[in-house]
Amino acid sequence: MSVSLFEILPDDILYEIFRYLSPIDVLQSFLLLSKRFSRVIRHEYLWHIHIGDSTMSLMMFNDHCHNVLKLIGNRIVSLRLTLNNVIGGWSLISSFLRYHQT
Repeated sequence: MSVSLFEILPDDILYEIFRYLSPIDVLQSFLLLSKRFSRVIRHEYLWHIHIGDSTMSLMMFNDHCHNVLKLIGNRIVSLRLTLNNVIGGWSLISSFLRYHQT
């Protein structure tokens, strides 16, 4: 398997590129790309997450709440939830938060 030029970029350059993408897009696009990208995303990047917008389906919202937050929950600096157009969104969030309380 050959290595692309993108994969050899230093972490600092990757962080600069990530700034132009939404955190959800970064996770979905790069998390499973390679072990290095997974490490960079999970352990060395602080997240400001916004979940929910006018085009988000309930299934996508549920996926973000349950899967994305599990992967990077301990690295989240801020979390903004928009529940205006997500039916059942608040019940998903409240059940998720109750489940993960310590």
